[in-house]
Amino acid sequence: MQPSAPPATLGRERIDQLAESLFREHRIAIFREVDRLFAALLTFQWLAGIVVALLVSPRAWAGAESQVHPHVWASAFLGGAIVAMPVALTRLRPGWASTRHVVAAAQALMGALLIHLSGGRIETHFHIFGSLAFLAFYRDWRVLLTFSVVVALDHSFRGVFWPYSIYGVLTVQPWRWVEHTGWVVFEDVFLIRSCVQWVREMHAVAEREAELEVTRDGIEVEVRERTAELQEANRSLAEENAERARVGADLRRMASIVESSDEIIISKDLDGLITSWNRGAERVLGYTADEVIGRHIAMLMPPDLVDDVRTILDRTCRDEHLDHYQTRRRCKDGTVIDVSLTVSPIRDVDGAIVGASNVGRDITEQKRAEAMLAHQATHDGLTGLPNRTLLLQHLERFTSSLWGQETRGALLLIDLDRFKQINDTFGHDFGDELLKRLNPILVGAVRVGDLVARLGGDEFGILLEGVAASEALEIADRILASLATPIVVKGQLLDIGASIGVALYPDHGGDAASLMQRADVAMYAAKRRRAGKVVYTPGLSDCTPQRLGLVAEFRRGIEEGQLRLHYQPKVDLATGGAAGVEALVRWQHPREGLMPPGRFITMAEETGLIRPMGLWTLEAAIRQSRAWHDVGLDADVAVNLSVDNLHDEGLTETLRKLLETEQAQPGWLTIEVTETAMMKHPKQAKRILESLHELGVRISIDDFGTGYSSLAYLKELPVDEVKVDRSFVKDMLVDDRGACIVRTVIDLGHNLGLKVVAEGVEDLASAERLAAWGCDSVQGFVLSRPMPSPEATTWLAARETPASAACGRRHLPSRREEPCVVASGRRRAGSK
Repeated sequence: MQPSAPPATLGRERIDQLAESLFREHRIAIFREVDRLFAALLTFQWLAGIVVALLVSPRAWAGAESQVHPHVWASAFLGGAIVAMPVALTRLRPGWASTRHVVAAAQALMGALLIHLSGGRIETHFHIFGSLAFLAFYRDWRVLLTFSVVVALDHSFRGVFWPYSIYGVLTVQPWRWVEHTGWVVFEDVFLIRSCVQWVREMHAVAEREAELEVTRDGIEVEVRERTAELQEANRSLAEENAERARVGADLRRMASIVESSDEIIISKDLDGLITSWNRGAERVLGYTADEVIGRHIAMLMPPDLVDDVRTILDRTCRDEHLDHYQTRRRCKDGTVIDVSLTVSPIRDVDGAIVGASNVGRDITEQKRAEAMLAHQATHDGLTGLPNRTLLLQHLERFTSSLWGQETRGALLLIDLDRFKQINDTFGHDFGDELLKRLNPILVGAVRVGDLVARLGGDEFGILLEGVAASEALEIADRILASLATPIVVKGQLLDIGASIGVALYPDHGGDAASLMQRADVAMYAAKRRRAGKVVYTPGLSDCTPQRLGLVAEFRRGIEEGQLRLHYQPKVDLATGGAAGVEALVRWQHPREGLMPPGRFITMAEETGLIRPMGLWTLEAAIRQSRAWHDVGLDADVAVNLSVDNLHDEGLTETLRKLLETEQAQPGWLTIEVTETAMMKHPKQAKRILESLHELGVRISIDDFGTGYSSLAYLKELPVDEVKVDRSFVKDMLVDDRGACIVRTVIDLGHNLGLKVVAEGVEDLASAERLAAWGCDSVQGFVLSRPMPSPEATTWLAARETPASAACGRRHLPSRREEPCVVASGRRRAGSK
């Protein structure tokens, strides 16, 4: 690395650089100014040349020379060409070296042109000296050389070939050339010397200006530095004074805060003697400063925590900082409170630890609140029993601590049998009071120490530790017996009962999750069987991986068009002709082939897939009915809707769009609904059925007679047809009560103006009996089993022949005949 130049050298270099810069700026300014001057001069000379050509030249040239007057005119206009370039350059590129040389050449040529136009009358030397003097304005001797070269070439050429244009005589003596050359050289030397002197003077002036500017800059820099130093000194002094004032204010404020703080703030030395005591400590602990300062900190400790004093002091001596250290302190009145302390060492000016400061706050109420929240988080707010969270914690602790040991246990899940009816009948307040009464009943039925928890709603769980299966079942029986006794709530005698699921440890699971899941399965099995209690076995649960996989496959089957419709015909007993068909859903499984509805209908209802399946059935059935009518087959289609479909507010609009899309008549479609579906939400069902009936769709009540409220709503619903349930038709020939019910339903339907259809007819004798009782049409295996669309089309075509229609009401097809077809969906969207 090169050593830096001394300050004097750096100043000289800066002066030289600045002087050179100023010199260049001055010269450029001079060049530009002289450029403008010569532009004006050249323009004036050109105009003067025109005047001379017009006025002087014709008289200047006499005799034979007067013949050149046209040439003079041409030369006059040549001046414009000479002037154009330098004038343009002085405008476009002022100050450039090339511009100066062009100006010099143009000035020489313009002078020669003027001498020529005036016939030599203009004094040549005077003209040359004047031009050289003007060029000297540039203060650039190189321009003089350019001018002199152009003049020499011009004089040499014209002095030889046209001397009269320069010297005014036809013959020139050699001494005239020497004379002209001498004058030019003399003028050049004089002017060049003058130019050099001007340049030196300009350099000197620029150097003086640079020195003055550098000196001025140095003075300004020094003034600024001195000013900054004074300002910095003043600022430092002001900051120092402000810091002292702030520290004093902080100390006073801290002392005020410490004294007025509600927190306990005390200090002690390394021997444990109290050295300071604030009002917060006085307020919380009850002692005044005079009562404690100078006494040992142990006076504030409960007897069982006296040893903590030495422990805390030792940790302070090791420069340890304690944050949120929870302990207890004894007040003056003898009460003990919970406190949270922050203990920090106190140092002297040399940094040595001389004591400790204690900053604490009373957390007694906080601890109580935390205990209350912990109890609320693990206990049921209504019954006071442990909740699901605490039961799972105990169950996880039990299974994890006993894993691999021979100790056994059991988990009981209890669900009340009629709690929902009690809530619906008497209200939730009544139900809550009942749940409170169950607390002592359940606790009294188990052993001391067994955990009884409310899981939510009317479900309870009991953890039995160290019991065998037989003892667990005995406890379950005691619980059932206790709950079998009627309970009086608000003067009302209630009989509730319960269902209990039992899962044994480790037989049915080695962890909490498995035991809970299997006890839950057993409990639901007990409810279904009305068995009181059920011990878990692997076959109880329907939630198998195979079933879950089947759900996914069924969803994909709906999307990919794997569903099929089979059609079961109905026959009009009066004519023997086709009365329509009912569409029944089948699933064409990719691996298992054609699956009957019993394999997937219940699964579809539980998973919500029954609704898209029902909509698909409607669309496919309407499309098939349209196809049959297009070929002349008058085949109406019946579709049985599920509960989900029946309570779909958009069903009517969806059906209208389907009929419009397929260009089908509403009367070709019959919607079959079960009593159960209607009675679930009767008002909503009535509203939707009325909208369907207004659309023109026929309404049929399926499985009539198996519900509980049919007669109450039959007169209000827009029904066109009732179907006698197969359970009554099956044994009517041998069961007088069944026969009576069938006849009653037929008479009731006719009295209400409804068509009556008997389903499940499996023999000709039953069909003939139904015809004799006036039943309108029949459906069953006596006609045909459900069949695919091509076979149904053949069956319908056969029933359209004149011979078939002429057979009358006594004609019924044998089981060997091909059946007629009607598209219909069962109550589970085609489950027959």
